[in-house]
Amino acid sequence: MHAGASITQILDIVPQVAVILVNCSGISILCQKMQNFEYIDVAENAIRALEKISAEFGAGILAAGGLEIMLNMIDFFVTSTQVDCLLLGANRSLLYRNR
Repeated sequence: MHAGASITQILDIVPQVAVILVNCSGISILCQKMQNFEYIDVAENAIRALEKISAEFGAGILAAGGLEIMLNMIDFFVTSTQVDCLLLGANRSLLYRNR
C-alpha cells in the first residue's frame, strides 16, 4: 500500500520518473494492482499513479488494458478515484486528438 502511495508522490515531485516506470514494466504491474480488491487502497493508489503517467504514456496504459480495467471497476471506487479514472481516459483522448 505504501509503495503505491510513494510512487504517486514521486510522480508529483519528479514527473520525469514516469519514463523509468514505463520502461521497467510499471504500467502492467500497476494494472495488476488495480485489480486487487482485497486492499482497495492499493487499487486506488495504482489508479492515481496511472492517471499521472497517462499524460505522456496513455497508449501504454491502453495497450496494457488499464483503461478497460478501470472502467469495469469504476463503480467500486470513491468519487475522487472515479474522477482519476475519467481523467486518464481524457488524457488518452487528448493525446490521440493531437496526433
